[in-house]
Amino acid sequence: MDSNFSFSIRDSTKPRVEKLILMLKETRKRLFTQLKGISQETLDYSPDINKIETIGTLLLHITVVEWSYIFEDIDKKEMSYDEWKYAFALRENLDPIQLTEKPMDFYTQKLNEVRENVLERFKIMSDSDLDTLVESDGRQISIEWILYHLNQHESVHIGQINFLKRQFNI
Repeated sequence: MDSNFSFSIRDSTKPRVEKLILMLKETRKRLFTQLKGISQETLDYSPDINKIETIGTLLLHITVVEWSYIFEDIDKKEMSYDEWKYAFALRENLDPIQLTEKPMDFYTQKLNEVRENVLERFKIMSDSDLDTLVESDGRQISIEWILYHLNQHESVHIGQINFLKRQFNI
């Protein structure tokens, strides 16, 4: 295991943006490390399908939260409910309540697609843009806070995924 951890900032014109992006990349690397070797059964497992998200549902949730903060809150794009309805908190009105039997590639493709779009979006952003306030759920938040929160949010769900994996002794 690599014991060297550091951030190498290459673009001195926007070190804050680059540092936050590097943190997102590191967290995503940790997520994908946790996903190695997961069987379909593990991907779809929940101790209680009506109350506890599967790993697959958590992966969709990570993806949609990233999409929502960047493209819905910052860029004011409208989200497609039909595409993302299984990615939010469990809803009793959905049948099935969670997606299952989707291969890992289904989830990683969505994670990668949204992340690639986010990285493209931030290529044009400057450090001063990070201080811009946007409205999200009736509150004002900075773009810098959004990037911080996305990193923290994904990290929390990596812990949940690790817990679910331990249920299978992986």
